[in-house]
Amino acid sequence: MEKKFISEKGFVYFELLMTLFIVSLLFSLTIPSFQSLSSHFEIENWIEQFTADYYWAQQEAVDSDQWVEILFKPAFYSYEIRNGNGSLKKVYYDSSIKVTENLLNHRIMFNGFGQLAQQSGTITVKNAKITKKIVIQLLTGQIHVES
Repeated sequence: MEKKFISEKGFVYFELLMTLFIVSLLFSLTIPSFQSLSSHFEIENWIEQFTADYYWAQQEAVDSDQWVEILFKPAFYSYEIRNGNGSLKKVYYDSSIKVTENLLNHRIMFNGFGQLAQQSGTITVKNAKITKKIVIQLLTGQIHVES
């Protein structure tokens, strides 16, 4: 009498459990790196948005030939761009981002020529993992980011 061996195809329950265990282990190791990357992009996005708004406010002052200011409201996690006619734009950001600045009256002002109307200053932007500084130069009105 001949014995027939039937080859089994597919996964055995134990193999399936081990595969799921390895996949979940690899996934759990990548989550912290994604969170760090998310914190970095959160700050970078805020800086990009603010830089665009800064130059837009400066150009708006030139175009309208009147004062335009960027007013910081850290208690409300926002800043506002306004001129003599009222608010032009309000920007709200996530409460995980802390913004501090050493600007006169918490504002940046441009005159009708697009020049800064006060001394230079710095804006510090930070969250739980990253801190960046935005430096505003008085003579040129240019801004640059420091780590």
